[in-house]
Amino acid sequence: MGTIKNPKEIYQELGRLIWSIFPEDGLEAYFYCQVFSSDSDYKFNWLDREGNESKYDFEQHPTDVLYLISVQLRELQQHSVFERERWTHCKVTLTDDGQINLKFAYIDKNDSWSGLYMRGISSLAKDELETFSVPNDVWEECQHTA
Repeated sequence: MGTIKNPKEIYQELGRLIWSIFPEDGLEAYFYCQVFSSDSDYKFNWLDREGNESKYDFEQHPTDVLYLISVQLRELQQHSVFERERWTHCKVTLTDDGQINLKFAYIDKNDSWSGLYMRGISSLAKDELETFSVPNDVWEECQHTA
C-alpha cells in the first residue's frame, strides 16, 4: 500500500470529501462503513434542518466521492495507531460548521451484515431483524456464537 498518511491528513481529506457532497439543507452528514480485508460496505445520509434523515436519490448518488471516502478510511484503518486492534466499522460525522467526528467499532466479520453499521447481528433484538433484512437463521446463529 506504500506510505500511509498521517491520521490528521486523512481526517482533513475526509472532511474535504464529505464537505464536497454536503447537502444545502444538511445539519449533519454521516458516512458509515464496514471495512474488512476482503470487502467493504458503506452508506451516506444526513440530518436536514427539519430533523429528518435524508439521502441522495439514486440518480444523484455521489458514488465516486463516496468511494474516495472509503479509500481514505481503509488507509486510516491500516495506520499503526490501530495496529493492536483494527477497527472494522466506522461512522464519520461532519456538521454544517465543518466539525468532524469519527467513531470506531470492533465487530467481527461473522457478526456483520451489509447495511448494519456500528452494531453486530448479535446485538439485534428479534423485532429489529426485518429493519436490517437479517434472516432469522443468521441471527440465531450469531446468538449462539456471541
